[in-house]
Amino acid sequence: RDSGAYQGQAVFPKGGMICCWGCSEDASNTASAGKSEWEPSSGLMGEEPLPKGLQSAAVEISAAATPFTVQVEKAHERDECFGVMLFDDEEVLEVVEVRPNSSMAAYNAGVAENMQLRPGDFVVSTNEISGDTKRMLSEWKNREQMTCDVCRPHHFNVEINKSGPLGVEVLHGHLEKGVSIVLDKIAEGPFTQWNEANPHAKVQRLDRIVRVNDVVGGPRKLKEALQAASGVLKLTMARRPPLPAGSVPPA
Repeated sequence: RDSGAYQGQAVFPKGGMICCWGCSEDASNTASAGKSEWEPSSGLMGEEPLPKGLQSAAVEISAAATPFTVQVEKAHERDECFGVMLFDDEEVLEVVEVRPNSSMAAYNAGVAENMQLRPGDFVVSTNEISGDTKRMLSEWKNREQMTCDVCRPHHFNVEINKSGPLGVEVLHGHLEKGVSIVLDKIAEGPFTQWNEANPHAKVQRLDRIVRVNDVVGGPRKLKEALQAASGVLKLTMARRPPLPAGSVPPA
């Protein structure tokens, strides 16, 4: 991984996690492993509003998830991964995009809003497989039917004072699409200062930044907001909530 700071603000390390792309013709638009800096291109998703009714950090972080089940059948052979782009952080799969006119888009159109699969959701099990994201991705790629357990992220607010490097490294598996920046490493700096002052709401590895002050959108937009901002930054973070015991079958 690269060291130092990207333009004095954040490190964008080599390599990305494996993505399952919803349509094979878009695979050429992904960043290839080994690039030394973050190189997002055009084609970012539009701004996605955060869920309404955000509560305090302590309540949201400690609350257990309530997974819901998605069941879908593949509509046609070219509908790779059921039309879903997924980001593998080696713990769970994050939904990056649901393609229009795909099997998953058809599923979403036929269920209530609270049962729809959305960008930013976490897939915690796939066809009764959990804890092994490579096997889970294989199911998405190779099966004609899919049953998965999904949970929404918990959101919490963080306020840091930026007067120099942020001291973070990020995973850049979903450069062009998505609704967040994924934190990989947190070194000495504003985030560790926040953690010391707010032990009930510590920022952790694999937390996502989904809002920078009033800016939401794709990774490039969030990165640019981080680079341009100075002084007090008000961030909204997303985290996979803890799962209640027994909610997901063991791998």
